[in-house]
Amino acid sequence: MWDRLKRIHPIWWLAAFLVLINVLWIGPTFLGHGSLRQGDEAPGFALPRVDDTGEIVSLESLRGSVVLLVFWATWCDSCIAEIPVVGKVARAYGDRGLAVVGMNVAQGSGADVARFLKARGVAYPNVTVDGSTAAQYEVSLLPAIYVVDAGGKVCKAFTGRVGPRRLASAVEKCMGAR
Repeated sequence: MWDRLKRIHPIWWLAAFLVLINVLWIGPTFLGHGSLRQGDEAPGFALPRVDDTGEIVSLESLRGSVVLLVFWATWCDSCIAEIPVVGKVARAYGDRGLAVVGMNVAQGSGADVARFLKARGVAYPNVTVDGSTAAQYEVSLLPAIYVVDAGGKVCKAFTGRVGPRRLASAVEKCMGAR
């Protein structure tokens, strides 16, 4: 077996080493391990809605409700795939006090984003996120979803696709912690 390993071209050893470094060192950052943790205070924000209402949505105005913050972009395929999941959870738990805010991190006009959302039947409010808000939430991968309790603490953070069961379970647990 050692003879077979010695015959592997040095470039493959280098590639394997780089993959290992990525998994052990760089990977956790991109997999959301740099994200806010359970129990951390969710950073406050006051951001304009993407539609033409002129309304400002703030985390403080939602205090008392469990809040689902969904960081997304129009160019993100996984984000687009999560839209029906978030909508389903919003409808299922909205009457129990869940507030959902889409946090659009993409560049572009609010009117374009509003049309994009309308075409997909999104009913929950969406805001345009500035760079400092995304940085405060340590968003490094989209979609990034935070479940925030009624007191403003992070209950759960997800990066990448979540799925309806995991998201609903996190919302239930956060609502039960009230």
